[in-house]
Amino acid sequence: MSDNTTNINDLKSIEDRTIQLMLREISMEELVTALSDVDDEVKEKIFQNMSQRAIDEAKSKLERLESVESSDVKNVHQKIVSIINEKAE
Repeated sequence: MSDNTTNINDLKSIEDRTIQLMLREISMEELVTALSDVDDEVKEKIFQNMSQRAIDEAKSKLERLESVESSDVKNVHQKIVSIINEKAE
């Protein structure tokens, strides 16, 4: 992908290998925070690149997640976009 990803919702069009590399660089807590405010298509794209155990853990944490500061979500989204852009080069 030649254009930089600028938005977390762009992940639905990113190659699976790049998603997998990104997942290695973020914690489960960061992932859950990010997933708390994304399109279902993005969640599915990310889940397609995770083990069933990791998916179950993420979904469980999402269900128990209480309110998350929008600034925390934004920060994690920016971190993920930055990692994706780095790995896609």
